[in-house]
Amino acid sequence: VGLVVGLVIWQPWNPPPNPPTAVRLQSPTATTVVVSWTAPKGGATPDKYLILRDGKQAGSVPASQASWTDTGLTPGSQHQYEVVTHGGGQQSGPTKESGVTTLTPPPVSLAVTKSTYTTVSFHWTASPKAPAPDGYTIYQGGNQIGTTPGSATSDTVSSLSPGGSYQFTVTEHWGGVTSTQSSALRATTLSAPLSGSVPVTLKVTSIP
Repeated sequence: VGLVVGLVIWQPWNPPPNPPTAVRLQSPTATTVVVSWTAPKGGATPDKYLILRDGKQAGSVPASQASWTDTGLTPGSQHQYEVVTHGGGQQSGPTKESGVTTLTPPPVSLAVTKSTYTTVSFHWTASPKAPAPDGYTIYQGGNQIGTTPGSATSDTVSSLSPGGSYQFTVTEHWGGVTSTQSSALRATTLSAPLSGSVPVTLKVTSIP
C-alpha cells in the first residue's frame, strides 16, 4: 500500500517531457541542413534537445536554442530528422520523421568571352553553395555536347554556323549526383563576311 501511494503521489510531480512541435527543415547549401522546431508545451521543463539524423543522434543543443545546423553532408543526399526533448532526467519520444534532400545547385555567371564565325567561347563560376565539383557537363539547346573536369570553368563550342543564334547551359556533378541546369546563356556567332561583287554607291561630301 505504501508503495502504491508513493507512486500515485510522485508521478504527477515528475511528468516526462513532451517532444517539440512544428519541425522544419531547410537546405541552404549542398552540404548543410538547418533543423528548427517549436518548444513543447507541458511536461517536464526541457534542458536540452537531441537531434536524430536517419535514426542516430547527430547533435544536441541547450533548451535556449530551437534550431541546429547539420554540416558535412553530400550534395543531393536524402535524410530523415527527428527531435527529442530531454528534461527532468527523462527523454520524450521523437517527433515525427521529416525528410529533406540537400541542394544540387548549378554553376552561375555564364558569360561569352569570344565569338567567331563558327565558334563560341564562354566561362562560368562554380556554385558558391556547393563544394568543388568533380566535373561539368555542357549542353547546347538541351542536348549534351561535352564535359570538362572540375578544375576547368570555360569551354569553346565549334562547328557552328555563321550568324547563328545558340543557347548553352552547364551542370556540375559530384560523383553520381548532377546539379540542375544553369540559367541559359544565349550567344550569336559572327555573320559571314561579304564576298564576291557587291554594288556600292559613294557620295563625296567633303575633301580635306
